[in-house]
Amino acid sequence: MKKITLTLMAFAVGILALTGHAFAFGTPIATDGILSFENVTPISLTLQLNPSTDAIYSSLVTNRQSISVEYRPYGCTDSATSQICTMQYAIPSYLTFSYNADGSIAPLSITGLQPATQYLFFLGHGGTATSATYDPAAFTVTTPSSAQYVGETALTFSGVTNDHATVTVVPGSDVFQREIAGKSIVLLRYTETLATNYQTQAFTYSTDGSQLLPLTISNLLPNVQYQTWIGYLSPSSAPVWSDQSFTFTTLPTATGTNASSPVSASVITQRLTLGSRSSQVLILETYLAEHGFMSKTYVDTYFGTTTVVAIKSFQRTHGLTVDGRVGPMTRNAINLALAQQ
Repeated sequence: MKKITLTLMAFAVGILALTGHAFAFGTPIATDGILSFENVTPISLTLQLNPSTDAIYSSLVTNRQSISVEYRPYGCTDSATSQICTMQYAIPSYLTFSYNADGSIAPLSITGLQPATQYLFFLGHGGTATSATYDPAAFTVTTPSSAQYVGETALTFSGVTNDHATVTVVPGSDVFQREIAGKSIVLLRYTETLATNYQTQAFTYSTDGSQLLPLTISNLLPNVQYQTWIGYLSPSSAPVWSDQSFTFTTLPTATGTNASSPVSASVITQRLTLGSRSSQVLILETYLAEHGFMSKTYVDTYFGTTTVVAIKSFQRTHGLTVDGRVGPMTRNAINLALAQQ
């Protein structure tokens, strides 16, 4: 088992006050070697208590007294003058160690953690977990990122057209192989690059359950780059996503009856707002004018106040948020309309 070296940290009164406990200062109850972290993953870890390294906790275990742990995320933000460290969440989490039949203290499993996050752990004794007397010294551990890939081959793309693509998970290429072996639900999340309107689909398994079948996604926009992530459903049913994304670009929309003939690039890929100036503004305004949202007199490459009014009218007509800007949702609606022309 991989064991992560822990650090004992002493904190000022201001930080200790954030924990919600009154501490007696002086010699810390816990010593450097009493708590260790094992099996650390992006969302879970195992706490191992080593009471023999501390006289007080050794006595507590001998008498089977209650020993608890308080933990919470911890973060630091660089300022212009110094590094300011603050608790990220006001409400801590509490758990109590249990005893084995032979009187030894059992390891404590903790789940529901966040990837790439530093956590503080405080040991306490007596009462319930929330009313225990907690030591002012904290132990720290940082969870790893949600995924790390051996190479950039975890996902491959084939059969890419103007509105379809087939995605395949390359066997043995990513850390989710453990989840795949356990038949967990493996997910694909995708969206236009730089957009946030994610769509999610689940892969299916082969008949013998040994591998994931290729997943075909449809209703894509033509000539658009898509960003994708692989993920799986964690034990808490919250999706865990890879921190590396993979991209592919759909083909432009074909014109005429011959699919190999020249294609049209009449598609909006940029975020357009008041003051934007580009050829894509011309495409946008041409569409708006042809469909009665603005006069052809104002069609050019500049996104002016007249275009803002026209976009707001388009957004009202299509049940979109009315803000006069071409963001991801409005862009999707316009591109779908362009593709149907």
